[in-house]
Amino acid sequence: MDFDPTLGHEQSGYRPALVISNKSFDSASNMTYVCPITNTFRNSPLHIKIENHLTTGYIMCDQLRSVDLSIRKIAFVEEIDPRLLREAIFVIGKSTRIN
Repeated sequence: MDFDPTLGHEQSGYRPALVISNKSFDSASNMTYVCPITNTFRNSPLHIKIENHLTTGYIMCDQLRSVDLSIRKIAFVEEIDPRLLREAIFVIGKSTRIN
């Protein structure tokens, strides 16, 4: 997915992303929550390592964004292990006031 344009410390460029939101949210809002994925190890408790997938790197839970997929350059790559999705949602919840 193309994360440009961005400002400041926001993750930029064309890169993999993990879709966090569910289809009900996506349909109701015409937006989708995603976390970018980076190959740069930053030793952050808010980054989750992806292993045993085509996509490699770290899910950046600290970079959660709401995006309009209808205007972004996107391509589906693979479905991630449900355990990783649950872990990402847990980390996001613990780092916000959601949980």
